Amino acid sequence: MKISFLKSGFYLSGFIILLFSLTTCYYNKEEILYPDKPCVTTHITFTGKIDSLFATNTCYTCHASSVAPPDGGGLKLDKYTVARDNINRVYGAVTHQNGFFAMPLGQNETIDPCAINIIQVWRDSGMPEN
Repeated sequence: MKISFLKSGFYLSGFIILLFSLTTCYYNKEEILYPDKPCVTTHITFTGKIDSLFATNTCYTCHASSVAPPDGGGLKLDKYTVARDNINRVYGAVTHQNGFFAMPLGQNETIDPCAINIIQVWRDSGMPEN
């Protein structure tokens, strides 16, 4: 009786571990889940697109005004003038170019290609605010 209880407890524990491992392995890269999603690069402004793009790509985790200066290298991208004045630094970082700190920090992959394209279009169009 005692052995069958231990055996059933072992199987139950194994089942629970398997269940948790299956539910936590969700892969949600947007460009893989929705490969045909169009990359809209018209009318790109800081307030209309770039600000939310930085927020979506977790830039503001380290590069927002509310974060202490050392945490984001002093670069506060939630301010239009700072983002505008440092756009080449930002672009070099998110495209992992030589001579720039690759961002997002600690990741081998760049942000999604559409986001990079939007940043490039904004830079090339003179970085309008509104």
